[in-house]
Amino acid sequence: LFIGGTAFLLMGWALVLAARPRWLEGAFGGLDKMYLIHKRIGVTILLLILVHFIGIPKLDAAQRLAPEGLSAVTGVPGGAVGMVAMVLLILSVVISLNRKIPYHIWLKPHRLMGILFGIIAFHMLLSPKQLFVGQSASGIFLLCVAIIGIVAYIYRQIFRNRHAVEFSVEAVNKLERATEIVLAPKHAGQFAFEAGQFGFLRLSDLSNSEAHPFTIASAPADKKLRFTTKVLGDFTRKIRDDLKTGGRAWVEGPYGEFATKSAGQHQVWVAGGIGITPFLSSVRDLDADDSRDILLVYCVQENSQALFVDEFAEAFKGHKNRRMIVLQSNEGEFATADLLADKAPFDLKDADIFLCGPKPLIVALKKGLSVVGVSKSRLHSEAFEFR
Repeated sequence: LFIGGTAFLLMGWALVLAARPRWLEGAFGGLDKMYLIHKRIGVTILLLILVHFIGIPKLDAAQRLAPEGLSAVTGVPGGAVGMVAMVLLILSVVISLNRKIPYHIWLKPHRLMGILFGIIAFHMLLSPKQLFVGQSASGIFLLCVAIIGIVAYIYRQIFRNRHAVEFSVEAVNKLERATEIVLAPKHAGQFAFEAGQFGFLRLSDLSNSEAHPFTIASAPADKKLRFTTKVLGDFTRKIRDDLKTGGRAWVEGPYGEFATKSAGQHQVWVAGGIGITPFLSSVRDLDADDSRDILLVYCVQENSQALFVDEFAEAFKGHKNRRMIVLQSNEGEFATADLLADKAPFDLKDADIFLCGPKPLIVALKKGLSVVGVSKSRLHSEAFEFR
């Protein structure tokens, strides 16, 4: 019974995180970290619910009394409601963990999680007094959790687009291996951000368009927003093939704690593939007299995949404190902690190291940098995706 209550508490917390409250971002180190915890909570909830389900039939006969309280009034057995909720929860978690499902399909069960939470809350209220004592401190606490979770869900569903800023699509530039979207604001000055942050982009031209997270590639001082996307799924493919200029766009945010400008004097930027985009925003935000020591390590399969490399080279040219290295995996060149230590003109232990790219790259570098003594507080990373 304690396990069931714990699962309910975690589910309420998951709904709060899913509402994307910006005031919680700093405590978690970024929205991507919040979503990672949200995912882990989902798996934990499923395991707890299964244990709860297995444990309930083992209650002794004295505890399995005739229906009473709300269950007796409604005639609805609490056990049947709990069974329905468990089946729906299993299906939802399984779908959520399947990375092969397209994002717009994957998102649908998430939109229904609040309803499922309400069903579980109803199941809790149908339980007999021996299982749930509504007058007790624990009962009142769980009732508060139910209210908070349902309010967070309703708020997100009703107001999820209210905080988005409207733009118009000014240009869709099809690069060789990526697509650049240029957005002009409907009203100037509505969207302020720091270099390295991201926003949730929704486009009116694309049917069934849901908001997707993309890193902002423009400098904060630019009047227009720029996003650079690589074709990795249905939505990014539609952007390249179907998006037209003149359409409406909405951006919610900004989110993220991947801010290079507020970091230390010595910095290492490691980008893997399209993970170069937050650094594109950072390099466009560099002043000519910026004295920070910066080493950029750009990891690609081959040179032809290196996006905006000429722009980085131009921004670094004539500055002894800025260096760029392009590593080609096809040539057997990989980013390692030893390579960073060898190429950096400063001690890595004194540097802030920013990592953005595929998960295997991030995990390997974090492990290697930890071995050479770099503090975790000096490592800054951003997840490629939230699924």
